[in-house]
Amino acid sequence: MKFLILFCLVTSAYADRTPSSNVPVETIKRLMDLYPGQTEEMIRERLQNTKSTFEKWRAFPPYFYDVVKRSSDIFSPSRTGMCAGDPHLENFGFIYSSRPKFTLNDLDDSSICSQDTDALRLFVGHRLVGKISAADWIQSYKKGQTKKIDDYPHFIKNLEGESQKKKNDLSKKYRKLIESKSCSGDFLPVSDEEKKLLTDYLLKQEKQELKLACARIKETGGSAGLKRFVLFYDLKVGKETTQRAIELKPLGIPAPLAPKVMTLPERQALYNKSVDLFLGREFRKTFFSLTFDGQAYFRRPLWAGNVGVSLDEMSSDDIRDTSIYQAQVLGQYHAQSGKNFNFSPADWESIATKIEEKWRSEMGE
Repeated sequence: MKFLILFCLVTSAYADRTPSSNVPVETIKRLMDLYPGQTEEMIRERLQNTKSTFEKWRAFPPYFYDVVKRSSDIFSPSRTGMCAGDPHLENFGFIYSSRPKFTLNDLDDSSICSQDTDALRLFVGHRLVGKISAADWIQSYKKGQTKKIDDYPHFIKNLEGESQKKKNDLSKKYRKLIESKSCSGDFLPVSDEEKKLLTDYLLKQEKQELKLACARIKETGGSAGLKRFVLFYDLKVGKETTQRAIELKPLGIPAPLAPKVMTLPERQALYNKSVDLFLGREFRKTFFSLTFDGQAYFRRPLWAGNVGVSLDEMSSDDIRDTSIYQAQVLGQYHAQSGKNFNFSPADWESIATKIEEKWRSEMGE
């Protein structure tokens, strides 16, 4: 039965695919303004690579904020505080340290912004993958703001077991790369100049010798088109040697489009602050921002125990239960730096419906 549900979800996602040619020209122009380093051809290719409405939602977070800015008659946000920036169903998961911790696991869009807008991004994204009652969602979010969090629902409980089992080992795909001593598949060789810079970074900052460095450019998601680096090394503790890998990922402009232009140190400080808030101080030594080759990146370990929520692995019940729980988690984090949420379920439902309709229309759906 679960297989049948999953099959229906997957086939529905593919049926929802929208050719980039259906997207209005005005939308293409806005996307090019939001991604000044990407050509029209690349923008259209990214649109073509999104197989569902949710994938498009996940791939272009700045466009959501652009829609909100142009929708003052629909939505008047307030409550300034620390925001995740791009909270959506698949940006939650377990981060492994001495134990698994369920939280937001991708913070490169974090910033100070309207927490109402942050909450709206999560809620509308949930609506795109399942039927979520505004009343139920708000009740869960507000419960999180009181710092009373329910036990994990079934899907997240199973994910915790997977994280605990894998811990800080390397996943199979990364072990394969380091054992072959070559970059293959989605992982590309780095240039001689990049290798030298990466070798110097690892030796000086991490006190480790580089075994292999690979580059990766994703074709989907919000970081599509940005080059990231994966660094492999052997960690020696006493007589034991274990294989380790870290990723250096570009730290871009926050999705909420912060009102002022930030300097590099300000942007890095903001990211490090979000690590304290969303992950916890125990993660400061493994997740942090740095300057590499004159640009801002953030470092994170590539442990197999870092397991994320994946829509492809979820039944319809899993989606609903996980969405409701994620509302609690976001509410809990917002409460640490912001005020209480004050929209009624009817108003929240109306706002979300209109923003979703506007998004779909401008994305040619």
